[in-house]
Amino acid sequence: MRTLAITLLLAALPALAQTPACTTTPAKPAGSVTATGCVAPGVEAKCLILRDTKSGKTYSLFFNGSAPAAGTAITFTGEPFHGVSACMQSNPVTVKTCTIVQMSCPTPAKPVLAQ
Repeated sequence: MRTLAITLLLAALPALAQTPACTTTPAKPAGSVTATGCVAPGVEAKCLILRDTKSGKTYSLFFNGSAPAAGTAITFTGEPFHGVSACMQSNPVTVKTCTIVQMSCPTPAKPVLAQ
C-alpha cells in the first residue's frame, strides 16, 4: 500500500510543476534601447547618428547589414555597443530591429567639423 501511494505521488509531480496557462509578456532585456528619430550623418566618415525625439539622447548606430539612408525616419531597438569604433560622437548602439516610420526629416547635410 505504501509503495502504491509513493508511486501515485511521483506520477502526479509533473502535473503539479506545470506553468499556468496565462503568462505575462516578457520585459525588454535589461540594457536594451528603443528610440525614434531621423538618421543623420555623424562627424566621423561613414558613421550614422540618431537623436531620439522623446528623450533628446543621441545615438551612434551600428547595423548588421545595410543601414537606412541619412534622412530616413526610423524606430529602432538595440543594445549598447561594446567594441572599438571610429564613431565616437554619442551613445553607441548595435541595432537589432529597425522600422521605417512616417515622420518629416530635414535634408541631411554633411556635418561641419569644429575649427
